[in-house]
Amino acid sequence: MQMNITNLPSALLAEEKMKVNPEDMQAEDMRAHAASGFWLELNCRDAREAMLFYGGMLGWRFDEIGLADGSAYRIARHAGRPVCGIHEIDAERDGDIPDHWASYARVADMAAALRAARMAGGEVLQAPFRVPGLGQLALLADPHGALFGIIEFQPEMADAPQPREAALSQTLPG
Repeated sequence: MQMNITNLPSALLAEEKMKVNPEDMQAEDMRAHAASGFWLELNCRDAREAMLFYGGMLGWRFDEIGLADGSAYRIARHAGRPVCGIHEIDAERDGDIPDHWASYARVADMAAALRAARMAGGEVLQAPFRVPGLGQLALLADPHGALFGIIEFQPEMADAPQPREAALSQTLPG
């Protein structure tokens, strides 16, 4: 089924600007600051279907980057800016992990953040791994077992040459 994104409610369209009262600019600044402090990642069993869904719904385009383990990482972009990552779950490597969204808190120094997490009673579940063109990520659990990630972006991320656009863009409806 092809999706015509012009018929979607405007609240779902990424191009729709958030309406803000001019007297409430401090709240707008706070939203922008909070949004820039996290990286979101979809971990799913079918990255192609996810790219079709989110690309069709939100107008995202995708870059595909090869990782050291032979898998691919996709960076979703809106208006040329990175908005999230998509990583495909591998049953052999990842077991029965269900599809899920993960959030990564932005840190300035990965090693220092990992030390601080351990000292505060947290646990490192996955050691830092590098995503070319993005930075390094690690997965942790807080002292109560809640899972989260941290990310140290590459300083040159915004100026880095664009990886090849995933071939999927030719198949997106619209």
